[in-house]
Amino acid sequence: MQTFGVNRLVWKVTTFQQALTNQLPINTIIHNSIKMGFTNFSLDLNYNIPNQTKEQLLCDLQQCIFLQAPHISFDNASAHVNLQFKKIINDFLTLHNYYNYEYYSYAKNSSNYSQYTIGCCLLENYYGLGPNAVSYIVTNKGTQVITNSDDILYQKTITYLDSKQCFINKLLQGLLLRSGVKLTKNFKKDMVNNQQLITRLLDNGQIVINNQQLFCTNVGWGLLNELIIDIIINSTM
Repeated sequence: MQTFGVNRLVWKVTTFQQALTNQLPINTIIHNSIKMGFTNFSLDLNYNIPNQTKEQLLCDLQQCIFLQAPHISFDNASAHVNLQFKKIINDFLTLHNYYNYEYYSYAKNSSNYSQYTIGCCLLENYYGLGPNAVSYIVTNKGTQVITNSDDILYQKTITYLDSKQCFINKLLQGLLLRSGVKLTKNFKKDMVNNQQLITRLLDNGQIVINNQQLFCTNVGWGLLNELIIDIIINSTM
């Protein structure tokens, strides 16, 4: 990887606790990569054990601090504990000077932000390679979402989005960023066409518009999972 100029590693960590997985201690492997010079990396605890306890979660987070991870992301596999775990994670990482720039992502400073994550949230053209990957591409034929199957010899499924679907996707993805969505000319036009939805979110105190940006209020950010579900249910996708 050094030979080919790889400059960032992403470690998918189930847990750092060897007793729970019977695997090689991943923290040793990561530590060795750091000693080799790979200091730009992310620890993604997105596939953690579903019934992980608070104590086990804090042990994993403490290990992230020990490794001085410049970027950490976390999305609990069990939806019903997301809010509880989100608060624990946020309180712990805020105490250690991490900023929650994207709902599931924390970084020491802006230079450590994941450009891939930001690109996905802003629905810029991005290409997913390999099994289970997703691509979002704007072409002359319209906006395409390409989903790869979960097989080694994967198959592609292409879905075209209409204007309303594009707007709802931009809104949902953009709200995952703390900075929100930039109010471009086209986005403002789409807001007018979906005025009832935007007005309701504003009136409920879930979103706010300021300095040509639309983003979550603290209330909306704290209940973002529920807000996204609400938008999906009340919008004809």
